[in-house]
Amino acid sequence: TKNIIKVPAIHLSDIINSRVDFLKMDIEGAVLEVIEEAENKLGFVETIIMEFHPSKKTPLSQLEKIREILQSHKFSIKEHQVDWAIFVNATRN
Repeated sequence: TKNIIKVPAIHLSDIINSRVDFLKMDIEGAVLEVIEEAENKLGFVETIIMEFHPSKKTPLSQLEKIREILQSHKFSIKEHQVDWAIFVNATRN
């Protein structure tokens, strides 16, 4: 039997309203969706660390779009790949 628990969710853009020194994102396949939703608040963020898992659901083209968004907001990007994920470190220039 499965127990279903409903958890309320809020948008990242609803909670970023002032400077954020460090934002860690480990959200299993929803990175692009969240970055796009909060794009208008990225100016408040100094450093973002995220995990990206390439798959059929999350192709590398999504990572390219993430890079484009971050670079358009003046982040420099370093990536570290391991077998199952790409770790992205984005810091404000």
